[in-house]
Amino acid sequence: MVKVVKLGIKRPVTRGLLPDPDPREVKYTFISVDDHLLEPPHTFEGRLPAKLQDQAPRVIETEEGHEVWEFEGQPYFQVGFMCTAGRPKEDWSVEPCRFEEVRPGCYLIKDRIKDMDIGGIWASLNFPSGVTGFSGTLFSEAKDPELGLACVRAWNDWLYEEWHSAYPERIIPMGITYMADAAVFVDCDTGERLPVAMEADYRALERAYLDNREAPGRPLTVIIDGSVAERPAMEGDGFQNVVIVDRFVEVRVGDSCELGKPDVPLRNTYWKLMTIGGQPVKIEDGEREPHIIFDLREMSFKGYGGCNQLMGGYESEGDALRFGPVAGTKRYCMNTMDLEDALIEALGTVTAFEISGETLTLFNSEEVVAVLEARFFD
Repeated sequence: MVKVVKLGIKRPVTRGLLPDPDPREVKYTFISVDDHLLEPPHTFEGRLPAKLQDQAPRVIETEEGHEVWEFEGQPYFQVGFMCTAGRPKEDWSVEPCRFEEVRPGCYLIKDRIKDMDIGGIWASLNFPSGVTGFSGTLFSEAKDPELGLACVRAWNDWLYEEWHSAYPERIIPMGITYMADAAVFVDCDTGERLPVAMEADYRALERAYLDNREAPGRPLTVIIDGSVAERPAMEGDGFQNVVIVDRFVEVRVGDSCELGKPDVPLRNTYWKLMTIGGQPVKIEDGEREPHIIFDLREMSFKGYGGCNQLMGGYESEGDALRFGPVAGTKRYCMNTMDLEDALIEALGTVTAFEISGETLTLFNSEEVVAVLEARFFD
């Protein structure tokens, strides 16, 4: 039975699809490399491990008659202006739509090929839509990392098996990537932080963490036999020191690593928003947390504002910090839009920052703008 929820957005009146245009005359071999697809409702069916299958993204129906995706208890939808081909301009809106209100070529490969023939397009490279988040980040930021990784694999399997393999000369396959941070080892004696290499007995350590952690990203005290070795850097050129887990020994549930916390770097750290304008940020159960990640190599950042994926540029020298214009996706969320608007406005006023341990404080010329805390994920 299809689950029904209330979204609080009234369904607009739609006018139906326009007639197919006449096929375009083909004069050149045209390859389109920036197209999108709309994942059909069966995308994830039977593609996740049995223990995770009932948690896979699925299409549900709202009381108002929308069809939306649900993942980890949250609705996600492809808004009307994401699938405008063949629809009257009057139907181009921000409200979520139903599958029958868009061209079948948005989500059925046989119909996509027909549409490509009408448009004179020989081959196409397709990006995902709302169910994965921007570039697949929704799955990389899942509350359950094991589920998130399984969803990435399931989406890639569907793309290859159903979307690409039926017409391998016409569809250029492009998967999404699991982008959660690598495991980090903190030496309780020295406080040194090193990434953990995914080799040797790493899988035993990973399984122990998943089975015993209090929550995703929370630290866990373990004993290992290991060594430090050089491996190619995960970001940029050159090499970096990593921990090799030669043998996983045991978990010490309840133990903690009490030491002075060194300042974590501004870049390549997941910063969770804790306060904005002096007010604590409150997240309801099941909602994703607002956060910012500063890119390690480029002067850009990405994040989540409470409703939409955010991205933009920044400048930093010493303790000075300024954000450029903030771009983002175009979802509307009744419960968190005020928070997201406040965050975007606050970022535009930032002039400086300070890091103390695992706390990042953002300032404007007069006062504290926001406080964020570092989070570390497996």
